[in-house]
Amino acid sequence: MARLSTSVLENLQPLLDKLQDAPGLVQIKPAIFYSRRIPMLHFHESSDGVVADLKCVTPIPSGFDRMKITSVAGRQKLIREVTARCAALAATHAVKRS
Repeated sequence: MARLSTSVLENLQPLLDKLQDAPGLVQIKPAIFYSRRIPMLHFHESSDGVVADLKCVTPIPSGFDRMKITSVAGRQKLIREVTARCAALAATHAVKRS
């Protein structure tokens, strides 16, 4: 499974821009995002098209869920999931500090 070619990366740019609005999500390299020092999201080209690997965060940060993002609905679902999982990480971090 390959990382992203330049042309695919350019096509994903609007999605990558939207993902940067997620709370605590930081793009450290093109199409590679971290949240609270945890690798949260990255993308691959596959035979199914472009897929996103999104970190599982509950009950603890563990493996990744693979999501197809070839459709508008898939991209919208990814944005919702990223936002929810970043919020869950932030809430876990806040609880530990108390």
